[in-house]
Amino acid sequence: MRLLIKKMLARILYSSGCIMLARNIFPSKHPVILMYHRVEKELFERQMEYLKKNYTVVSLKDIPGLLKKDEIKPNTVAITFDDGYQNNYENAYPALKQHELPATVFVTVDNVEKNLFAWWDRLEHTRQHINPEYLKTLSPTAIEEQVEQLTKLSLSDKPPVKYSFMGWNTIKQIQDVFDIGSHTLSHPILTTVSDKDAKWEITESKRRLEQLLQRKITLFAYPNGNFTGRASMVREAGYQCAVITAAGKNTKETNPFLLRRKGINSGDDKAVLAAKLAGLL
Repeated sequence: MRLLIKKMLARILYSSGCIMLARNIFPSKHPVILMYHRVEKELFERQMEYLKKNYTVVSLKDIPGLLKKDEIKPNTVAITFDDGYQNNYENAYPALKQHELPATVFVTVDNVEKNLFAWWDRLEHTRQHINPEYLKTLSPTAIEEQVEQLTKLSLSDKPPVKYSFMGWNTIKQIQDVFDIGSHTLSHPILTTVSDKDAKWEITESKRRLEQLLQRKITLFAYPNGNFTGRASMVREAGYQCAVITAAGKNTKETNPFLLRRKGINSGDDKAVLAAKLAGLL
């Protein structure tokens, strides 16, 4: 119900011209980093048309330098995707390429390499009503045990097409549009594993991606955005910057390893995107 009300409000604000007025009178001086997972093709195409016409879209990798030099243009946006779903290739890549908009996809190495059935997707697929925030406090092993018991599906089961991940050949192909970043090896919430395991996930995913793609990997996304005690590990591993899932302003003083993002849901239309970018939602 709350989501429906937000969509209705966004459409009213958009159709009335209030959003465009707010954007023009009070242009954002802080870059907004958008966070997607899976997208709907037609909705995403319209969103990219809107961004191309109304915003300066830059690569995530450029944001730390632009912030440091105080060279961010008004209404600047970066586009990011988490996990590396096949959906990103089928539904997002064509629109990004058509409008010549750069983006970043953060790849979970094991999920891509083995096309695993992620635990959160198994819960959605089987419509299990369990609080995911509770599960996220558990160790990766405990999460798997509970999700497998609830869904009768395992990590190694073949996922339906909706939940499938890109393969390496596809990831290599999309590099004309997407920068590739690391989202760890196996997507553990890094604050729930030991320092040793966290460091391995951060460093080994970088090494594997660089080996497979034959290029430097400098961008990182914390699974679920949990970063406490892990940002220094990311910096020491040789990354250039990292993103979290919390919203907020990115300023010259923002730690480049704690860049904030604004989440965009798969069902958000152009009006909702516009309202979120204008700070009205």
